[in-house]
Amino acid sequence: MRKIKFGTVILDYFIAVVFILCFVRIDYLYEGMKMSGFLTALSLGAFVLAALLVIVSLIRKKSITVDIIWLIVFAGSLFLITLILRGNIYQFFATNSGVLGLCLLAYYYISNDKLNVFLDAFIVLEALVYINLLTTFLFPKGMYSTSLYTANWLLGYKNPQIRFILPVLGVSFIRGLEKRDRIGLSSLALFACAALTMLKVNSTTGILAVAFFGILSLVFLFFFSKRPRWFNLRNICIVFLALNIGLLFLNIQTNFDVLFESLGKNTTLTGRTEIWKISIIEISRHLIIGHGFLTGNDYVEIYNLLAAAHPHNYLLYILMQGGIVYLAIIAGAFLYSGSTLRKKPVSSGTVVLIVIASLFFIGLNEALTGNNFLYMFVILGMNADKFKAGETPKRLFKHRRIKITLR
Repeated sequence: MRKIKFGTVILDYFIAVVFILCFVRIDYLYEGMKMSGFLTALSLGAFVLAALLVIVSLIRKKSITVDIIWLIVFAGSLFLITLILRGNIYQFFATNSGVLGLCLLAYYYISNDKLNVFLDAFIVLEALVYINLLTTFLFPKGMYSTSLYTANWLLGYKNPQIRFILPVLGVSFIRGLEKRDRIGLSSLALFACAALTMLKVNSTTGILAVAFFGILSLVFLFFFSKRPRWFNLRNICIVFLALNIGLLFLNIQTNFDVLFESLGKNTTLTGRTEIWKISIIEISRHLIIGHGFLTGNDYVEIYNLLAAAHPHNYLLYILMQGGIVYLAIIAGAFLYSGSTLRKKPVSSGTVVLIVIASLFFIGLNEALTGNNFLYMFVILGMNADKFKAGETPKRLFKHRRIKITLR
């Protein structure tokens, strides 16, 4: 009996690790090794298998949950819009198979009371974060070049790396809280690795994002005895929307020219403001349902700029694809996830909020393309009632007292 149980546990871990590796994007394999066709097929196949696992699970339970209904509406709406507007259906599935796959995988393990298995499987991604840092030392000028960038490492060009590293760091924090009710040294070491990586590749976006994540973690996981009621997903979304209005329509960045100069940037945010202007014009032409799924080449054609393969802003990226309809569907998911997180204010849920807030921070000047993790955290938030960590952060940083005696 024990052997069967042990074998089942091993199989659960194996399946989780294999699926996760299929759903994430390791840029060196896609771009450097030129394996994009094979890896895309692998991701699509894994997505189909994950969907079948969830369907079988739903049939057994004879019920369907809100998170699955939302995933169907979320994916289905953009698929239909893309189909109606005769967009690239293959690229739609190729790009979104990882996003949807991770959401399905998270749901499957959570709904079967195996959250820790899902969290443990992310250790393999932590290993990739450390290996990526090693490549920045072994290849200071980059491992390979692409048509756009000359310096790329295991996880790609300098700025997109943080979209991979930061969610993995968040999962590491959650795993420590769920299993030991504290953030362990392994998580702190991973945070240090993230910071060092961003410094090594000289990514301003990454450095600021790691600092933002670190500050929020210190404030809400250490200084506050409990999560303040005002730190919730609804307020995070409101602040994100307000900042977008300020950047996109009021040009508030022009008031901080000294700050931008100190960071080696200008108030056009390396030409992003011009891309935003064009995006707003395009959105106004297709305000209700957007343009459907757009490939990088589609964006290059719209902006007439080789380096502009996306709108460089998460809100504009949503509106460009699916308009107000798609935005409303995504906003609904954030609000529902936020309500569940508010009902059970445990420390693991606080980490979910911190990760989403940090990704929103990045999304002010990045479209979060290639980030397969954001909606996975939304699903985790929807299932916050399954978290087992305590509410009080006092137990997060445990240290054994060492007694020194003189003889």
